[in-house]
Amino acid sequence: MKPAKVTLLHRMLHCLKHVDCNIVKYFTSTYLLVNISLFAIILFPFSVIAEAEDEYANFEELKNNTNPSDYGISTQEGNTSVLVLAIHGGGIEGGTSELARELSKHHSMYLFEGLMPSGNSVLHITSTHFDEPASLTM
Repeated sequence: MKPAKVTLLHRMLHCLKHVDCNIVKYFTSTYLLVNISLFAIILFPFSVIAEAEDEYANFEELKNNTNPSDYGISTQEGNTSVLVLAIHGGGIEGGTSELARELSKHHSMYLFEGLMPSGNSVLHITSTHFDEPASLTM
C-alpha cells in the first residue's frame, strides 16, 4: 500500500498545531497573538509576489468587468470574535485558501478565491482597497 501524498504545507500546519507552549495554554490572548503572528509570517512571502499594479481599483470594478464564475466567495460564521480574512485565495496567491481554511476551523472566515484555470493574478486587489460588502460586514 502506497503512503498518502502529504504536502509540505499540510505537514507544517500539523506541526504548528502540536506545539506545546505553556504560555499559550494559559493566556487566550497570547494564543490569539501567536496564531495571528504565525499567519502573518507564513503569508508574508505570498504578499511580496503581487507587486504589480492591480487591474481593478476595488471590488465593484472587478465585479463589473469579470465573469462571476471567475471568482468565488466563501464565508463561515464561527463562535469567536476572530475573523480569518483571506482575499487573495485560489489562484491569486497559492496556498492562501488552504491556510485560511485550516486556521478558521474554530473561527469565522471570509475567503475570496480566483477560480480561473490560469491568470488569476488579474483578480488581485490591494488589501486596503478590497471592499466587497460581505467582507466589510464580517
